[in-house]
Amino acid sequence: MNKTLKEFQETIAKDGALIAKDPRFLRFLAVRSDTGLSFRIVKGEASAVGLPAQDSFACDEIKDHIELDHVFTEILGPRDYLNLLKKNFHPESTSNVFLLPIKRETTPLWLLVRVYALGETADGDYAFGGEVVHIHKDEPFSMKLYKTAHTDDPTGLYNREALRQHIMRMDNHNKLYGMFIDMDDFKEINDLYGHYHGDRTLEKVAHRLKQLQNEHRRFYRIGGDEFFVVVRTNSSQKALGLANELIRKFQNVEIEGKEMHLTASIGVIRLPKERPDFDTLLKKADAAMYEAKRKGKGRVVYKD
Repeated sequence: MNKTLKEFQETIAKDGALIAKDPRFLRFLAVRSDTGLSFRIVKGEASAVGLPAQDSFACDEIKDHIELDHVFTEILGPRDYLNLLKKNFHPESTSNVFLLPIKRETTPLWLLVRVYALGETADGDYAFGGEVVHIHKDEPFSMKLYKTAHTDDPTGLYNREALRQHIMRMDNHNKLYGMFIDMDDFKEINDLYGHYHGDRTLEKVAHRLKQLQNEHRRFYRIGGDEFFVVVRTNSSQKALGLANELIRKFQNVEIEGKEMHLTASIGVIRLPKERPDFDTLLKKADAAMYEAKRKGKGRVVYKD
């Protein structure tokens, strides 16, 4: 049975469930309905983070208090940040992290906000729990913390959650291609040389990939020896050309005098025109990648 809003609210209010007891760290319930988004303060004081002292807000009310004169880094996507905030409330995302600059008389107050799906309410709306996990007056420090939440360690590439959020808010999907990359027999490197050399190999490969990153392509490490690339182009041939170039980036890796014999298999897909479901997209690209492995590894397979 679906919970009522009151039951969701009680879940969020529990002391041990989420974050520090400091009243500045707000806990809120976000509800998405046919009329839009609304927010209810469950714990803490809205005035402590620069918002009006009230218990609930409509999305448009919060928009009036966000400072929009800042140019966000590329990880935030396009500059139309307010519309992106709306779109990022997706049930399929386990956690969304946002950076909000709240207007004040002097400089903005930077809030790092985490939102996570709770489920459908008894009334058919969708509920999200949320918390302000960081408050700081310094923009560079806040931006660094935000980027840390979306960056993979040790490669420095964007992580799986960054990929999920970017896919959700990318537009013009008919010009986007996705590439699922899996390093062939990477486990043998760890077994033969140890995890230290395995991690250094991943770092070196990631460094090569980052050198190819630009406004038309983004690289992600989505787990273990798996990577993903989102490419903006109107030509499948150009996408396949890049994929074959990437194959070479996984070859001839030397770590402390030891030559790592690597290959990689890549599955390339065209993203649907409609906003794609993240998990479905990943499965389709993953299937194309495994077909490349079955055909002998170290090659590219394209699925339209």
